[in-house]
Amino acid sequence: MFCIFLTLSACDRNSPQAPYPDPARYEVRGIDISAHNGDIDFPLVREDGYEFVMQGLNFLNSVKDRELDLPLVIDLEEWTNPNSQATALVLNRLGEMIDHLESHGYRVMLYTNKNGFARFIERRLEGYPLWICSLAVEPDKHRWTIWQATHNGRVSGTKSPVDINAFHGTMADWETFANGSKSPPATQ
Repeated sequence: MFCIFLTLSACDRNSPQAPYPDPARYEVRGIDISAHNGDIDFPLVREDGYEFVMQGLNFLNSVKDRELDLPLVIDLEEWTNPNSQATALVLNRLGEMIDHLESHGYRVMLYTNKNGFARFIERRLEGYPLWICSLAVEPDKHRWTIWQATHNGRVSGTKSPVDINAFHGTMADWETFANGSKSPPATQ
């Protein structure tokens, strides 16, 4: 299954590059792209062994009346929510957004890095699938669903470096997740 889903994502692009997720350990890998990646030859990306692609598009216009295979992703990082915004205020607005999306039948995934996890998600929103950006090392403390491992991946079908991600689970787990399971695989 080759899926595209919507995301509002960002991660510190100056972080050290981590090794690509090992395909022997992570049988489901994908890339996330933005407008700066230019035209993508999706069949070549698929032939290179990548199962999913995430695109940051105009959130509200893109979601309207679409049936999606994967959850909508909300970016929740400290640098996008400055310290001048109280954590409680950010969490209140986030709760309203999640409630609104879920009331319209959409599943939600949260994207963050370790600082955003500590400030916004830990002990509050851990029931949602987590897409974690960890460019220096494989995440080990968090229950994650997707790991963004590098911003400098080279993939057939792309003309510029792309973000490479790994799904934490088997192909069967991926099929379950992509077909509507709200819970991520029970791996740690």
